[in-house]
Amino acid sequence: MVCSVAGQLTLALCVRAGVYDVAADFSTNSNPNGVWSYGYAANLGGSLILYTDTSYSTASVIGWWHNIAYQTPAIFYNRSDHATTAGDGTPNLGPHQACFHPGPDNEYSTYRFTAPAAGNYQLHASFVGADINGTTTDVHILLNDSLIFDGSVNGFGPGTGPSFNTDLVLQANDRVDFEVGDGTSGFFSDSTGIQATLTSSPQLNIQPVSAVQTQFSWSTNFTGFCLESATNLPATAWIHVTNSIATQGQQFTVTVDTTLPQIYFRLHKP
Repeated sequence: MVCSVAGQLTLALCVRAGVYDVAADFSTNSNPNGVWSYGYAANLGGSLILYTDTSYSTASVIGWWHNIAYQTPAIFYNRSDHATTAGDGTPNLGPHQACFHPGPDNEYSTYRFTAPAAGNYQLHASFVGADINGTTTDVHILLNDSLIFDGSVNGFGPGTGPSFNTDLVLQANDRVDFEVGDGTSGFFSDSTGIQATLTSSPQLNIQPVSAVQTQFSWSTNFTGFCLESATNLPATAWIHVTNSIATQGQQFTVTVDTTLPQIYFRLHKP
């Protein structure tokens, strides 16, 4: 983020704050589960209906589902360190792999991420066929019900599905949905593996308050950060800004003097 403050160049840098992983975060303790919700929709981008049934669980595989037919639509996760089968034995999940399966009337099974705070998020997602009979599904990623990615999965194992990476600027409670449909070829043998992470960093806001002072602010959802400064880039050493951190509403704020000809700032988590 770069902005001009009273004729001086102020550069704000952010660092990684948190990683949200659809597989590592998987749980059947509750739904929603933190930033993740598990459910299905009658059509692509439709209203999310939360799963309530967790009886899909086995020794290795845990999951959520709604039994419209044949225990689908569903999502499930292999919590073991080895490949294993699930359901009728044709889904084959790799170690710690998350999967989902559409419903009999092309209900879209969905993993939903809800942003806990405003910030910058790096999205990495990939899909793969997880049924030994050969998965044939359509996969999608939506931001607040608007499509940002479409793809298809055909076959079983590595290389049978697409990947997608992008940077997002999200506000608190923005939604990112990962959805799978039946690929218009019926819903049998449509288990689809998913890897998805969203890596967040706080959005640093800059506001001049006078000709010689600037206020920096970031969401109180991101704790443990400090403001640092340097007079040159690349910096040999960043100096901790010792000005007090205040709280205004849902923002941490720091007001600093910016009278030097050139100064750079970054938000850093030690």
